[in-house]
Amino acid sequence: MEPTTPRLASRSLADVMRWSRSASAPDGRPSAQPEAAVVAPNPVRPAQVDIWQRHYNLSTEPFALTPDPEFLFPSAAHTEAMAGLKLGLWERRGLLVMVGEVGTGKTTLVYSLLSQLDPQIETSYLSNTLLSFEELLQNALQDFGVTTTSRNRLDLQTALNTFLRDCANRGKTAALVIDEAQNLTDEVFEQLRLLLNFETYKSKLLQILLAGQPELAAKLRQPNLRQIGDRVAVRCGLGPLSSTEARAYIEHRLTTAGGSLRLFTRPALGLLIRKARGIPRRINILAHNAMLFAYGREIDRVDRATMAQAVRELQGSLATP
Repeated sequence: MEPTTPRLASRSLADVMRWSRSASAPDGRPSAQPEAAVVAPNPVRPAQVDIWQRHYNLSTEPFALTPDPEFLFPSAAHTEAMAGLKLGLWERRGLLVMVGEVGTGKTTLVYSLLSQLDPQIETSYLSNTLLSFEELLQNALQDFGVTTTSRNRLDLQTALNTFLRDCANRGKTAALVIDEAQNLTDEVFEQLRLLLNFETYKSKLLQILLAGQPELAAKLRQPNLRQIGDRVAVRCGLGPLSSTEARAYIEHRLTTAGGSLRLFTRPALGLLIRKARGIPRRINILAHNAMLFAYGREIDRVDRATMAQAVRELQGSLATP
């Protein structure tokens, strides 16, 4: 007999949601090496197959929270940011900054960027920013493939400088990508500024991309961080999607998973777009939960009542939206 998840088999809405919370990734934040820009697929549970493939006839889960580059939606802001970051890296401009509100797709864009870069660009991706400068350097060197056992700052900087000069001699570019950069301390910001001094007469040896929430931009405007703020060569920002873009975003994710907008009724789609307020992560959470509710109710389209239930679940309220 084919294995199933017992609680889902009963199609209880409460059980479906309990399973959803236990099965979903918490926030989609990457912790892998930079070259692992495409997230390795998680083992598929029988219940997941039953929902996405059998019930909805989809090839995969359309609204997962993991930052899969395949699902990157090319909004005007995302396209402009991608172009600016690529150009900044290719031209070795030094310091690049991307700022966006929580859930606007910064990490997905970074993963997509890393997956598209030429092999001539050596990358190190760091998402744990609650580190000392020495720990950050150690992690960066490890990602670059540089072996060092020292924890001394001077030794680590020397090892990095040697690696950067070797890259330059081989015609390669080295890029350090730091996600959640708003959490960096002022001391780490200052040390990163000093790393930008690794250069030749013609170009910067190290490219640094800082991605973070609006607090990052605020920090770089602080008087004590003016010197690093003045070195930003490329600035780009991600904001909420417009209503038209949000609809196209939903359609893009459904199409990528082998489906279409027909999985949502027009009233359900309108409610989803209105309540998500243009934030891709909110769209993903609401759409994902609504599809689970529809599965529990044994209906093949998400209607407004089902979407309203997903909204109440997200808001933690029983009030009618």
